[in-house]
Amino acid sequence: MLLSVHPRFATAILAGTKTVKVRRQRVAAPPGTPVLLYATAPTIAIVGMARIASVQVASPREVWSASRTSAGISRREYDEYMSGATQASGLSLEEPITFENPVSLAAL
Repeated sequence: MLLSVHPRFATAILAGTKTVKVRRQRVAAPPGTPVLLYATAPTIAIVGMARIASVQVASPREVWSASRTSAGISRREYDEYMSGATQASGLSLEEPITFENPVSLAAL
């Protein structure tokens, strides 16, 4: 699975300080699924990977309640991102690995 994230979130995931990535849609990926982390501009590269430990699919309110301490974003950022969403997913990530040599978009 390829997960596109802002560079600050990619850094936090790879450092282990952000262990849940929230999405506005249902994510159907089983535990153990490898996730490539693509950091958007200005990085524009696949910078590492992690594995999905679990996925919670619920209302945005329920996902926030379960992940607020590990999502690595403020409540305001979360509410702005989830505005208008009726369903959300919280992907619990584990085993982050930082690539020594990120793979640039140009190389792909």
